[in-house]
Amino acid sequence: MPMKKELYPSNWHKISEKIKDRAGWTCQSCGKICRKPGEVFDTHKRTLTVSHIDHDPKNCKDENLQALCAPCHLRYDARHHAETRMGFPQNKDFFGKESTLSLQEQYEELAEAWALEHEKEESIT
Repeated sequence: MPMKKELYPSNWHKISEKIKDRAGWTCQSCGKICRKPGEVFDTHKRTLTVSHIDHDPKNCKDENLQALCAPCHLRYDARHHAETRMGFPQNKDFFGKESTLSLQEQYEELAEAWALEHEKEESIT
């Protein structure tokens, strides 16, 4: 899901840089070394992001933030994103009930995309 900037503090860039520095620009989940600002994109390094452990963008305490590469961040948030989308009309069946099949399909698409990205990066390194 795209980042809703209005939910984040105005100094989010500074906060996220601090968390990435704390992690040594390494994913805290898979251990991959990630691209630093200014590095060219052809280094085969992943982009490092910052994830909220409790999924609350307003909770920017250091202990609630972790540095994750983009694929690991997507995997970490997949279940939360699926649960968040449950209330949207496109995930309702004809009778207005939540469509678990649709959620399952969405989860499988995310998992497949992550696996393909992971597989591609493994073949490069």
